[in-house]
Amino acid sequence: MKHKIRTEAFDLMQYFYTSAHNPLIRAIIRFSGRLDPDVLRRAVELSVSAVPVFRCVFSSETHGWEDKGFGADRIVSVSENTEGAAAEERLLLDTIRLDSEPQLKIHLVRGPESDTLCVIISHLVADGAGFKEYLYLLASLYRRCLENPGFIVPPEPLDRDVGQVFRGMGAAERIRVLRSPVKIEKQEPEMFLPMEKEEGEPVTVLRRVESELLTELKRYAKKRGATFNDLMLTAYGRAHHAITGCAEFSIPCPVDLRKYLSESEKCGICNLTSNYICRFSMKKNEPFEETLGKTAAQMSSQKENRNCLKGPLVLDFLFAVLPYSAAKKLFDKKFSIPVVSFTNLGVLDWRRLDFGNGKINDAYLATAVKHPPSFQVSVSTFGGRCALCSSLYATEKNRRVAERFLDGMIQELESAVSPSSHKAPAKSQNNAGGGSSAQRQPAGQQEGPDSKGERADARDKGKSKSKPKRKKTVHQK
Repeated sequence: MKHKIRTEAFDLMQYFYTSAHNPLIRAIIRFSGRLDPDVLRRAVELSVSAVPVFRCVFSSETHGWEDKGFGADRIVSVSENTEGAAAEERLLLDTIRLDSEPQLKIHLVRGPESDTLCVIISHLVADGAGFKEYLYLLASLYRRCLENPGFIVPPEPLDRDVGQVFRGMGAAERIRVLRSPVKIEKQEPEMFLPMEKEEGEPVTVLRRVESELLTELKRYAKKRGATFNDLMLTAYGRAHHAITGCAEFSIPCPVDLRKYLSESEKCGICNLTSNYICRFSMKKNEPFEETLGKTAAQMSSQKENRNCLKGPLVLDFLFAVLPYSAAKKLFDKKFSIPVVSFTNLGVLDWRRLDFGNGKINDAYLATAVKHPPSFQVSVSTFGGRCALCSSLYATEKNRRVAERFLDGMIQELESAVSPSSHKAPAKSQNNAGGGSSAQRQPAGQQEGPDSKGERADARDKGKSKSKPKRKKTVHQK
């Protein structure tokens, strides 16, 4: 049955982002066992009934959702993996034509003894937190279909409206938020990475923070009154400084607005994300801990108020009263799509990701494939391992720049918990051909959590001050 699907303010905002990139979020899930394709299709069909916007296209003429009645036959594809990790990586980088295809695409890649799921979702439908909720819903429905092949009533569609965040706010609080001094700045070209303008082929560059280092980092952050997200932002900023030499650093830091929902609200799968702004200056030879202190202080001060609601509150009002052309013109004038960005997509809960077919060996999330000079790093955690990803249309030079950036983040994180953490940041490398000489692997090819791979980075040569008992982090591409 087709439904009239309301277009929400954040749906339109993400549509505006198509001028910079195709707004998609991706997940890869590697199982130790097999999935039943027929059961998967049934679970997807039920999930689409719960999230009917998946079966829609976003019309470039009406600038809204049009229900096309797409089902699992248009969403799920099954293929035999004859190319190993390369096939998985290629399917993970698949795209969605927002105006002519379902807003969800699932590839079931069948191996000799185990399967892999590549799930791609339109960012017009959901943000990172919403995407994770969909993956949990799909896993739950698959288990139920596996256990009970008979009739299953699909879950009811839930609220996607950004207005649910404001329902618990009084008029005085709304006015205070609207009057809050939130300044939106365009990033200066000095912040852009040294990339070629040519597009190149889509690639995902991937690095791992293994469980032992991840545990040490969380302990390090907690001891200094910081969060793990503060720590990752700090490593991002310092890696950025090492490559660009830019002393002034300013990027948006996504914040999940679901924390403002009342307990009675039943939030659907949707976009509910705003931004804090992480802004600081770096001095020459500044220690990691000093930069972390600046980051943590900024994030902490912004969490003490609700000023991050100003943007969504304004957008919700404007999109409700203005025609599309006027809203688009105002968005282009007052808002800015960041060129250099960071997002922490959080933890994938292995308990809720249980499909009932055995252990999941690996899972991580990735974001939109960026066009140069745009660049983004996404962070996600699963099974005690943290994945750092950057997806981009890259020439060989631009791929090396992305590799150096992620290697720089890992180096900063390792240095932070080493006895030599008082040392200055890595020397700025403005030569795009420099950086890591680690063995390269495709993003789809991962070692298990117990791997003991050796790093081959040239910068590790001669390091004798690091803790001898901790296993070296496996860096993978």
